[in-house]
Amino acid sequence: MSEGSGTQDLLQFYDEDYLFFSSVTTNAERTENELEFIWRALQLQRGEAILDLGCGHGRIANGLAKRGAKVTGVDVVPVVLDRARADASKIGVAVRYLVGDIRQLEDIGSFDAVILWFYSFGYHSDEENLQVLTAVWRVLKPGGRLLIDQYNTPALARAGDKYTVIDRGDSLLMQRPICDLETGRWGAERIVVRDGAIRRSRFTCRCYSPSELKVMLVRVGFNAPTFLGDGFTPLALDSTKQIMLSTKAGPSTTDT
Repeated sequence: MSEGSGTQDLLQFYDEDYLFFSSVTTNAERTENELEFIWRALQLQRGEAILDLGCGHGRIANGLAKRGAKVTGVDVVPVVLDRARADASKIGVAVRYLVGDIRQLEDIGSFDAVILWFYSFGYHSDEENLQVLTAVWRVLKPGGRLLIDQYNTPALARAGDKYTVIDRGDSLLMQRPICDLETGRWGAERIVVRDGAIRRSRFTCRCYSPSELKVMLVRVGFNAPTFLGDGFTPLALDSTKQIMLSTKAGPSTTDT
């Protein structure tokens, strides 16, 4: 993966340590608030087919399935999918989880809506990120909806690069944001002290400005997007989160 985090970076970052601290970083209240927003924003109905790309350990995919959606989740990291399947079984929902590359979605079916939630878009080069959007366009039904969230890098840059610390008993996580305005990339550097060992990992991803993302989406064949910010309110300069909503329009201009 040129100009982005390689698969090995993602495997090292989204690992057992990530899962261990996830109950703090993405607690149940936050997850429920996000599920409620996603359901309303995409105007989802029970029985609709939803594709969750970069689904991680399934906190959103399983929640959507619990609300009655027919969900498929795709991620490149096997260990988080193992957790997703276990949690789905625990709460009694059926979700199809697949290990795969989100740039290549052949023979996966067609969907009423696709989400790339919790910063699951931008890990590749610009050309490959366009491939992701083209793959999404192809699997969406006519009029299908797309939801993407990313970090707003200018706001993050103003916030600085101080470490955040999470303390869970004998385990400690310290994480520092990586923000490069010249390349439009955001990421994180993480230090974990756990089980008598110290582990370091990092990743970066491309966070597009609204104008950049709009150009990419329209080029692929989506309608002009709507953008929201923190608290699911209109996007502002100080919004740390950038949420994009769009729908499938006409034929993709990137098809060959």
